[in-house]
Amino acid sequence: MTRALVGNAADEKQIEDATRKQVVEKATSETKWADLSLSRYHRDCLREILEYCGVYQTPYSPIDDRHTNYNIGKSDVGRFILKKLEDARPESLLEIMYENRHQND
Repeated sequence: MTRALVGNAADEKQIEDATRKQVVEKATSETKWADLSLSRYHRDCLREILEYCGVYQTPYSPIDDRHTNYNIGKSDVGRFILKKLEDARPESLLEIMYENRHQND
């Protein structure tokens, strides 16, 4: 459960402090994801996770709806990773795709 950043919404100082805290947390998160995408080794790991999540495939399963729903959940995790990478360092997505394509050459 997320703790409220503001105890009194009428207090402008609390609002300013909460806003500042959110900006710092977002920057810290983006830095972590950007650092993660700098290394080829880590990009390879991310690519494997994205492939496992099935973000580049349809989630539909002819077996039954439970498999489809399971696949949708997995791909949602993959889309979360893609969004984090895109926010932190957009070029890392192109690097991952390029390296994947040329890995088998």
